[in-house]
Amino acid sequence: KDMSNPYVDFSVENLHQFISGYQLTRDIGATAEYSNLGMGLLGHVLALKTGNSYEQLVTERILKPLGMTDTSITLSTKQKKRMTTGHDSTGNVTPLWDIPTLAGAGALRSSGHDMMLYLQANMGLIKNPINKAIALSQKFQQPFGSDKMSVGLAWLTAKGPEGKVVWHNGGTGGFRSFIGFNKSTKQGVIVLANSNDNADAIGQAILKDRIETIIPQKESSVDFSEVEIEQLTGDYQLAPGFILTISTKDKKFFAQATGQQILPIFVKSKNEFFFKVVEASMTFNLNKKGIIDSLVLHQNGDHTAKKVQPE
Repeated sequence: KDMSNPYVDFSVENLHQFISGYQLTRDIGATAEYSNLGMGLLGHVLALKTGNSYEQLVTERILKPLGMTDTSITLSTKQKKRMTTGHDSTGNVTPLWDIPTLAGAGALRSSGHDMMLYLQANMGLIKNPINKAIALSQKFQQPFGSDKMSVGLAWLTAKGPEGKVVWHNGGTGGFRSFIGFNKSTKQGVIVLANSNDNADAIGQAILKDRIETIIPQKESSVDFSEVEIEQLTGDYQLAPGFILTISTKDKKFFAQATGQQILPIFVKSKNEFFFKVVEASMTFNLNKKGIIDSLVLHQNGDHTAKKVQPE
């Protein structure tokens, strides 16, 4: 009912109803795919098995053994005062999400200090009572998308020139997080962001020693005439049934793909724009008559989209 807090009214009954009617699309174990619902269901089942709430279970089995005293789902009065504010892609403040039924998918809130303890424990740098469980969670289970990526118990392992990088990420409305480490180089990174910025890019760039790749582009100060704005805005067809809509508001430009949220785009030149929340940019093309008739989306390759002319 409330997309600014979408899981708050998703009940246990809703979960059970979904599971009882869902038909698997492939055989169990055929291939690996990450599922937020699956993680939420796992947390729910484990809590039922032990007779505790998910928060109590995580506190007793993980947080206390690691000395993580500033991590919880339910915030204390002191924690509420320190809880940062999230922001959406346009910089507007977002409410905190509540995830009562699918808590295992991302209901915990934590601090930089506590996450450093968690990182050190997972890197094997500190002795703790749950070392065996930590090692098991990182153990290879299934290929994940490519021969260079595998998944353990939610941990992802990527093989590259720098060695094996073990990582995971997540996000709720207005927040993003990344944790990753390379045991061979003894490097570990935590990124906690109170915005929709690309936390993964920051973490991976540090681990792969490619800091120059995350230096943000600077927006250029370019004045557009009304005619130029009208030329830029409109619908561009990337694929059948998939449209990229360019719009403006208060002299700012935005892009929205079919079925996705609207994102701000920033001016590099008269016909070049870039995103900040994803690694993508776009170039607008002029035809022989000097009219914009297409754009090229630069994201995992170059994708041309012709402008849809109004009827």
